[in-house]
Amino acid sequence: AEWLSVVFRLPCNKGVYLGSHVKMADIMHVQAVCATYESGITNYESFPSENVDVWILGHRYSSKYDSEPLHNDCENCVLLSYRKAFAPIGGIGPMSDQGWGCMLRCGQMMMAEGLLCHHLGRDWRWQADKSNPTYQTLLTAFLDKKDSLYSIHQIAQMGVSEGKAVGQWFGPNTVAQVLKKLAKFDHWSNIHVHVAMDSTIVKSDIKSECKSQQSTEEQICSCSCHADRHSALQPPNTTIPRASTTDGAASSVHSGAAIHKQSDSAPSTSAHRGTTSQRPHPVVVETAPCTDCQSRHGDAWRPLVLFVPLRLGLHDLNQIYVNPLKACFSISQSIGVIGGKPHHGYYFIGYHGDKLVYLDPHVTYPTATPSSSGGVIPDSNYHCRTPSHMPFLNLDPSMALGFFCKNEAEFDDLCDKLKTLVIVSQSMSMLEVVEERPFYWSPVADDEFRFPESAGEGDDDYEILDETDYD
Repeated sequence: AEWLSVVFRLPCNKGVYLGSHVKMADIMHVQAVCATYESGITNYESFPSENVDVWILGHRYSSKYDSEPLHNDCENCVLLSYRKAFAPIGGIGPMSDQGWGCMLRCGQMMMAEGLLCHHLGRDWRWQADKSNPTYQTLLTAFLDKKDSLYSIHQIAQMGVSEGKAVGQWFGPNTVAQVLKKLAKFDHWSNIHVHVAMDSTIVKSDIKSECKSQQSTEEQICSCSCHADRHSALQPPNTTIPRASTTDGAASSVHSGAAIHKQSDSAPSTSAHRGTTSQRPHPVVVETAPCTDCQSRHGDAWRPLVLFVPLRLGLHDLNQIYVNPLKACFSISQSIGVIGGKPHHGYYFIGYHGDKLVYLDPHVTYPTATPSSSGGVIPDSNYHCRTPSHMPFLNLDPSMALGFFCKNEAEFDDLCDKLKTLVIVSQSMSMLEVVEERPFYWSPVADDEFRFPESAGEGDDDYEILDETDYD
């Protein structure tokens, strides 16, 4: 039998590897495990029948008197759950993300909510019997195939640059960092993704990034004069490493469209895990953007998707953060929270009383395929009218808040609301909002920061906390 140089992690048993050399039969066994593993039955609950305030992504409803609009708002969120029978990731990888992809799916859901707000507005509502072209274009970016920008394929493979092998569990910060990298290639949306490190939102940094125009090489003309040559939702050409072959040479799997050209720069090496990976490079555009595009973009604010990774306790959620978390869901710019309970990632969209409302990705559907006539994506299982509920105190302390700001005024308003509603006191604040970068921070770009995974030698006075990885 032909030997293959590939490393896989068993999806249902964290920390167990198949080894650096496996046969094709072994790979098929891993795929069979992926195709049959289930996390259990999802428990759906009804909202309280009595008159209780329910907050869903910045909107308040009465559970008794607003039942229809409340359920419509929940149903409007894009549910991205486990899928099976898609093309193998990297050509020979898993054909399902069952058992390992829940946090990747949660990141997709939060990103999809931000894009919905950007392209269709917060008040737009999905209808099963009506197809919206903009919504269909957005959904295409999340299909389970390598040439969809925010697909499970792209996220899993880009995760290698964050030290995560394909099939390995992600934490909230890791998926945020990966989405930030992929968003640089989303020329249709032209958004900016910022990951606030050290639980700190630096206003000057974010404003500078959202107002800065991409370099000529990174720009892509979105008008019709170049539409025939460039796609606005093409993913980067990503090089994903595999284990060394027996002769010591490394082999790679390439994905992405041919219009994205790889530069000649040498691959970077991650000292953290000893993994060699090549970062994606900007899209090379042969012709500069036309005058219309330049005048349209100029120094205008690029819509912002803001991730704020947090750790709110050692092993359990500290109760003092429950009310500040509730306040986050009342902010109009909120696009939710990604986190979960130990080893199960969820996308939280709101709360009522002492319970969180969330979408659960642990339900498996066959991968969606656009129809042959018209290319419409069947989207009935991309929406859930009845979400799940769980107590706040069951929440794992590792999570990431999400916010969307369409313009600078919304960002300023968000910062004011965070200071007023969330940062109730400096002694128990779960995040900070500052005008300028702290003097003790490194001057390097924010995408070079990482959450340390363990305390280094000599760190006797404090403990550096890991983020929680979810199945």
